[in-house]
Amino acid sequence: MKLLPLALLLTGCANSEVFHGDLAFTQEERAAIETGATVASECWGEPRIEIVWDGQINGEGNRIVKAVPTIPFANGQYWNYKHRDIIWIHPRLFISGVYMVFAHEVGHYYGHGHHAGPGFLGDRDMYECSAEDRALYNQGQ
Repeated sequence: MKLLPLALLLTGCANSEVFHGDLAFTQEERAAIETGATVASECWGEPRIEIVWDGQINGEGNRIVKAVPTIPFANGQYWNYKHRDIIWIHPRLFISGVYMVFAHEVGHYYGHGHHAGPGFLGDRDMYECSAEDRALYNQGQ
């Protein structure tokens, strides 16, 4: 039996729920993002993502970026690229928009799509988790 070095074992078990946060976010925006992470976790019954505000947004790992999304006219975007999760938040949003858009994008990170009702992933923007949002979790979508 071949034994792997401890360092390799530790890096192979890294927590994929950790995101590196862009230092361009203000303290108020960071608080809105942290609240959005908590509310999204509670809404969908998923583990809360951990956010490390270290500015490491250009290298490996998951990240939250304050930048114009690559989708035209979008306020936010979630993208999984080469096993890295990236969430863009448009830099010109009000604090309430940062919260709502981040919770929406975390819903996509958890694997959920849009629905026709109210709620974070609905076709009508809301600032709280709706029954329709929770139904996505119950349906495993």
